[in-house]
Amino acid sequence: MRRVALFLLLLLPTAYFAWRHADMPQFGRWIHDDSVYFVSAKSIAEGHGYRILSYPDTPFQTKYPPLFPLVLAGVWKLNPHFPDNLVLGTLVSWLWVPVLLWLCLRLFLAYGFSEKQAWAMTALFAVNPYLAIFGSSMLSELPFTCLLILCLLFCIRAAQERAPVRWAVLAGVTGGLSFLTRTTGLMLLASGVVCFLWRKQRKQALWFAATMLPFVAGWTIWTRLHMVHGADPVTLYYTTYLDYHLYLVKLADLPMILWKNVDQWLLGVGALIIPEASDARIVKIVTQTVGVAILAGVVRLVRSGRALDYAMFAVPFSIMLVAWHYPPTERLVAPVYPLLLAGFWRELRHIASMLGVALHHRDKSQRVAAGATGLMLVGVLAAGAWMQYNVGWRILPREMNERRKEWAADEIAFKWMCTHLPHDAQVLTYNDPILFLYTGHRAASLEVVSMFWYRGNLDVVLDTYAHVADFAGVQRLGYAYFTHTDFRRHMGDADRKRVIELIEHNPDLEVTQRFASATLYRVRPHREMAAP
Repeated sequence: MRRVALFLLLLLPTAYFAWRHADMPQFGRWIHDDSVYFVSAKSIAEGHGYRILSYPDTPFQTKYPPLFPLVLAGVWKLNPHFPDNLVLGTLVSWLWVPVLLWLCLRLFLAYGFSEKQAWAMTALFAVNPYLAIFGSSMLSELPFTCLLILCLLFCIRAAQERAPVRWAVLAGVTGGLSFLTRTTGLMLLASGVVCFLWRKQRKQALWFAATMLPFVAGWTIWTRLHMVHGADPVTLYYTTYLDYHLYLVKLADLPMILWKNVDQWLLGVGALIIPEASDARIVKIVTQTVGVAILAGVVRLVRSGRALDYAMFAVPFSIMLVAWHYPPTERLVAPVYPLLLAGFWRELRHIASMLGVALHHRDKSQRVAAGATGLMLVGVLAAGAWMQYNVGWRILPREMNERRKEWAADEIAFKWMCTHLPHDAQVLTYNDPILFLYTGHRAASLEVVSMFWYRGNLDVVLDTYAHVADFAGVQRLGYAYFTHTDFRRHMGDADRKRVIELIEHNPDLEVTQRFASATLYRVRPHREMAAP
């Protein structure tokens, strides 16, 4: 009973956050993916198949695997009225939190930690502000991580001496479901087989691979049969990961991408303890130092014979992140946070053990050095605790309130569009799924390519939006809608304002209606336009 009460207590921070922000004001604004998931879920629920209903010509959704949108389709079935159904979406998203925390507890125990240590690590995860935001957003990180850990737990059971084959089969099934949630689950296929073969368990490796492969093959074949073969970067962005990556990244870009991504990845690892809330150089250095310590703890954990399965997944997963065309932020690192948390705990105990020995050393200088190091360690941990509180209870709520103001401003414009635009009008805008869900008008966004961030070259973005009417013509977008808060996902305020100013002075855009913080334009059909 005490364990149940403790577990329920651990759920309170994320439950309160989800309840306080049940209207999901961050939907489609902090991250584009959640709104695309919800649009695809709407398509499934309404019987249109697995399509991107918001995009012109409604192509099949061949970018995101279907399992998570299939879950969200239930939200549309129960309540088809947007944005009222965001409250139900928040509940569905939060329900993954208790599942994940319970699985983490089981995983820590399986890795040989004592019960008290396992509960302590689970508690650290439960109060993490990133868990709160993921648990109140319609993103696939939490369900994917749940399936990932469940697969690892089945692998641990399958690896035991004389274990029945069913555990390897269950591991393969959950691995396949994780792949149908996020395609990075493919790493499990390789890591699971390698771990079984490393232990000379060929039968388990065979059953695991044979069970997981049909999931991988089925989705791969389906996407190839239904993929839109477009050469323009926007179509590629919406419909395929790999082709868009190959379009953007040239061989000469790899050193720059790797350099910046390793830096960001290490920051994302350390942010598990010290959330990213400041651009100060010293904060970044301390956070990345904590990240190095966490990685050292993971290595110690693996060398002691624990967490091999998780580490074998994390290595190719992390390599993919640092070679990808997008910065590996905390959200993308999240699936390996339970492993990193175990590494942090292992390294913390190792450092505490060394300090304990040094504090009792006969040499006074050793005791002084140990005392100073201990004080620094306490200071870093205290700073991490403060920043977690600051992010979770002050910064995030403040950001949520700002997003609510943006919602209110957009709603006025969307209501105007519903009554004044032709029923078949299509709109160029930044947050295109949101506009579609509110108004029913199909929309598209001229995506700001991530290579701008790597190269630090705003001219590429400016040139793209200088020819915005060309793109609108190709996609048959007769109107354009932009707000003063657009482009926050991709750039800072100074660069963002330059892009907005360029749009406002574009001669190919004619003002149709001005709102308090946004403008609706009509795209002038002045010439035949070519694809960008």
